[in-house]
Amino acid sequence: MGHGHVCDSNLHLNVVITDLSVADRVRDILEPFVFEYVKGVKGSISAEHGIGLYKRDKLHYSRSEMQIKYMVRCR
Repeated sequence: MGHGHVCDSNLHLNVVITDLSVADRVRDILEPFVFEYVKGVKGSISAEHGIGLYKRDKLHYSRSEMQIKYMVRCR
């Protein structure tokens, strides 16, 4: 299910599964697809309150190496 802030093109993807034993597998399959898609349409990987720890290693999909170095330097 997708929901979010349509006016600023911010989409939240919510995947609901009933069998929690496959949660990691579902994530491992979906994440590469979603992040590659976002990169392909020149979107961004973000979060409403900062990038956080979970998506920190995904920033390269939407930010250049120089931008990431600057973010680290300015934190």
